Amino acid sequence: CLIVFFIIFAIFLSRFVKIIVNPKLEIISPKSEYSASKEIIVNGYVNPQSELTINGDGVILKEAGYFERKAILKEGLNEFNLEVKNFWGIKKHKKLTIIYK
Repeated sequence: CLIVFFIIFAIFLSRFVKIIVNPKLEIISPKSEYSASKEIIVNGYVNPQSELTINGDGVILKEAGYFERKAILKEGLNEFNLEVKNFWGIKKHKKLTIIYK
């Protein structure tokens, strides 16, 4: 019985530490740094309990932490600053740069 308790505790602890230490921020698209289209969709996944902003604007998360945001590009360099903050306040940043011609 004690062994089962320690196994369950170890599994719980490993998941807990993973959430605290490294907030998930996975960008699915766009994959390329270049776009021939003026309109793009920035989408991906974060932990469902997290908060996400793109260029300071809050993003509503869908099921399983999926996010999607439409963006209109200006000619030349376009930067998107993504910031995710988990339940414990730990943040992770990614900068997405898209060049539109």
